[in-house]
Amino acid sequence: MTKADWSIQEIARLAGTTSRTLRHYDDIGLLPPSRIAANGYRHYDGEALVRLQRILLLRELGFGLPQIADVPHRPRPQPSRPTSRCCARSRTGWRGRSRRSNPPSRH
Repeated sequence: MTKADWSIQEIARLAGTTSRTLRHYDDIGLLPPSRIAANGYRHYDGEALVRLQRILLLRELGFGLPQIADVPHRPRPQPSRPTSRCCARSRTGWRGRSRRSNPPSRH
């Protein structure tokens, strides 16, 4: 069973940061919680964890929070299947080539 979301303490521990940092990121609109429970506790899902990892990486690379806020945080698109013959041929290797083509010579 996979966990749907984590508390602020759990995600802070997973990411190696503090709950204070996460509350600050929420206050400035950089990383809002995925949901807020009835008791007011912040909870974060898997997508928020990925966004947090990106934020922490950019911080480590020397970017400031205003610069990080300008980076779009959208999920990466899934790669599509190759449609060109070239890509399809590269997946099949030498066996997929026609008999007329010569393999590279070995020297």
